[in-house]
Amino acid sequence: MVQDIHQVVEQLNINVDLLFEHLKASSTTFNELDQTVVCQSLLGYSPQEISSLLALPRQKIRDRLSDSIYPSLATLMQVEQEQIAGKWVIILNFLLNPKHCYKLNPAPQLNSDNFQGSFGRQIFLSPPDQAIVRLQIDGTQFYQQGLFYQAAKCFLWAWEQEKQTYEMGNPEVLIYLNNCLVDYKISCLRAQEIQVYTIAVVVPFHHNQGQIAAEILRGVAQLQTQVNLPIFDAIQLNQEINLEIIRPSTFFNLNRTAKQFALKILVVNDPNNLYTPYNQTAEMLSNLAAQINLVAVIGHYSSEMTQKALSFYAKNGLMLVNSSSTSDQLSSLSGGERLSF
Repeated sequence: MVQDIHQVVEQLNINVDLLFEHLKASSTTFNELDQTVVCQSLLGYSPQEISSLLALPRQKIRDRLSDSIYPSLATLMQVEQEQIAGKWVIILNFLLNPKHCYKLNPAPQLNSDNFQGSFGRQIFLSPPDQAIVRLQIDGTQFYQQGLFYQAAKCFLWAWEQEKQTYEMGNPEVLIYLNNCLVDYKISCLRAQEIQVYTIAVVVPFHHNQGQIAAEILRGVAQLQTQVNLPIFDAIQLNQEINLEIIRPSTFFNLNRTAKQFALKILVVNDPNNLYTPYNQTAEMLSNLAAQINLVAVIGHYSSEMTQKALSFYAKNGLMLVNSSSTSDQLSSLSGGERLSF
């Protein structure tokens, strides 16, 4: 069955694991054989061909279709069973409709030799506990495939286990969890005219064993969560995934604007190479701005790298927020570069 699922994911770009989770929730009879039959049917096989492939009587396949599979799918699609029975093109079109959240849209690969940025494709901060590291890696692998719901669950489990083990969660993981949930529900957000904005946070993971980066990310993760949670509550996402695990004990609604929005955070490694003639990270972020709807950048860590970055951000109208620079020269730069706080 695992091979069947992989085929559906690769050939049809459908999140079939999520489909099965929803079908099981709506039916007590939906079983592993049904999952195999659904996969084979989506791939274009007839009941007769499926019975031959599985070495099962043809009548058994027909019984599973009529007694379990079609009723479960009809409930999910909110139609009568007669409207979809034997009509796998209709079922496939339903699954490929972006508003139903089953169509996969893998996140683009942004990295290059001179740029490391992640919405969830890679992890920079990991604990000693290898079980938690495994969850983090699983989350990144699901994210790379566009399986945002599964990635979100892995990041949620990693966050919860790390908090239980070390009494403090990993802010990078919390950011990726937020990103996955936004990506998972992107069609729903668009339907409700909720704009999604991106902020990049550029931090030095190489410096001080990542401790400075972690503390900068902690504040960013808190901001993102307090912006996004009211949106997630409004679309009733808590019915699918337990958001109480990440809800802070003291919560301030930071999303009270007339036009509500959601936030994605791009986590970027700052190489902090003071000897390069210009800031390659800033150049790459500026080039990506339109593609990822980037509106602001938090960083860079050092004053020197911040000064080298400003001209790139100014050309693209990007706001730069810097909390760690100690230079007194940033506010006195030429007019075209005064986009810094």
